[in-house]
Order: sequence, then structure tokens, then C-alpha cells
Amino acid sequence: MLNCKQASFLASKKRDSKLTKTEVIALWSHLLMCRLCRRYVKSLDQLHKTFSVKDKMTENLPGLPASARKRITDMLKKMQQSSHDEK
Repeated sequence: MLNCKQASFLASKKRDSKLTKTEVIALWSHLLMCRLCRRYVKSLDQLHKTFSVKDKMTENLPGLPASARKRITDMLKKMQQSSHDEK
């Protein structure tokens, strides 16, 4: 059985790469029993949706130079990475 730290690691890893069958089963089993980790996964899903929308928004902003679009996108990626690294 996973502890919460291991489960949160797998939940984050799942966003970036495919989990093994063993990892999926272990995470699923933990989430069945742990309400706090279910909330964490739900928060990750919401953050992912938010950043996806922001990426789409910055793609085609009318009148915004490509360099400004790149700076905004880079800043959002840094923010996402730093929040990911803190966990």
C-alpha cells in the first residue's frame, strides 16, 4: 500500500508520462481509501485544465507580438514547473 507522499508523486507523474500497471493499481487502491489524496488529484486535474486554457489563450492573442506571447508562455511554464518541483 502506498503512503500519501508516494501517491501524490504517482498522481503528478501520471500527468507527464504513462504509469505502469502496477503503479496504476497502487494509486487507484490508495485513492479508494484516502480522501485527501483524492482531493489532491482533483486539484491537479483543475490546475491542468487551467494551464491548458492559458496555453490556448496565449496562442492567438490579436495584436500581441510573438515575443510577448513567448514570454507569457515561458513564464506560465516556469510557474507550472516550480509548483511541480515543490511537491
